[in-house]
Amino acid sequence: MMYKNYCILIGLVIFLLGSGCNENSSPSANYMTLDSVQYVEKFPKSITLFDKLPIKEEIIGLSNFIICDSLLIAYVRDNEGFWSFYSLNDFKCLGQFLSVGNGPNEFTQPTSVINATFFKEGGQLYAGIYDFYKGKVYKMNIGESLKNKQLSISLINDSIPPTLFNFALIDSTTFFCKKITNDQTQQIRYILKDGKEYTPDYLAKLNQASIHLNEDINILSTIDQLNNELNLMVEIPIGLNQINLYSLKDTWGKIICVGNKLDNIKEIQSISKWERKYTYAYLRVFKKFFAALYFNEEEKQYQIKRTKLPVIQLFDWKGNPLIELKLNSFITSFDIDFINGYLYTFDYQTDELYKYDIKGILTELE
Repeated sequence: MMYKNYCILIGLVIFLLGSGCNENSSPSANYMTLDSVQYVEKFPKSITLFDKLPIKEEIIGLSNFIICDSLLIAYVRDNEGFWSFYSLNDFKCLGQFLSVGNGPNEFTQPTSVINATFFKEGGQLYAGIYDFYKGKVYKMNIGESLKNKQLSISLINDSIPPTLFNFALIDSTTFFCKKITNDQTQQIRYILKDGKEYTPDYLAKLNQASIHLNEDINILSTIDQLNNELNLMVEIPIGLNQINLYSLKDTWGKIICVGNKLDNIKEIQSISKWERKYTYAYLRVFKKFFAALYFNEEEKQYQIKRTKLPVIQLFDWKGNPLIELKLNSFITSFDIDFINGYLYTFDYQTDELYKYDIKGILTELE
């Protein structure tokens, strides 16, 4: 009887300890999380990329880029045309569009390609572009613009809240939005449909995460990308060891923790600003997987120290880790040319643009 009671007591202690761990890391001010958390401490496969080929053609003023089919779309430092379009076959410039100004179809400030939503309609490639200061959403017909050498763009909504932290075009009347609260302690996700806001329960759970007054709001900041075909949103926090993955059409969602324990927001705030981690920096979404640029590096005055080489982490759309690609040089942005089987990388600080042959890797992922 004594032994039986002892076992019951030990079991109760283990249960309470386990319950305590779950409760502590549940959605709250201290954790940006959902009910489902998957812990990733190791990838099934790790590949180091060595043989890189320099791109000799110069893209003047390049900041970052994306690849769509056979196009490289560059975000450049040029207010007269801050999107430049290049053919991947010969790196010929096919056109330069979008300007800064107060005229029709002009933008208050340049908008990065990474912040736009690219999609296809009727075989044509489009971009949904949000004007941060004006609260307007435009639909650019990329194919027509390149064909006629003239910007083809239309305004689809002029009443979106300005200065949103994140924005994604779901369809012509539905938008994903993220705003900051008046006291600058939270970032609030919501869906805007036909001019009305609503917040699903799972977004409300993520929204609980908060910081102290006068703290750095970027502790909660994420880089977001939408998979239009699957209606799945990926968020990579720039200062937390996790990835948020959830559906915009149902209630499914999960947190991918890179490590064995979610970062505690309260604990981060107790660390000096110059010693906090910079975890993720760039994100690309594809048909079968998404890829995140992982630094896990300390920052100093918002500059990464560059003591570690970055890694590109690949996950499937269920959140399972696939492959990590270790790089032999520092980069700040990347994308994949699926037609020719190349990974393109760029380093903003050195202006170096390279490509790696990853045909074999892509074949494994099919």
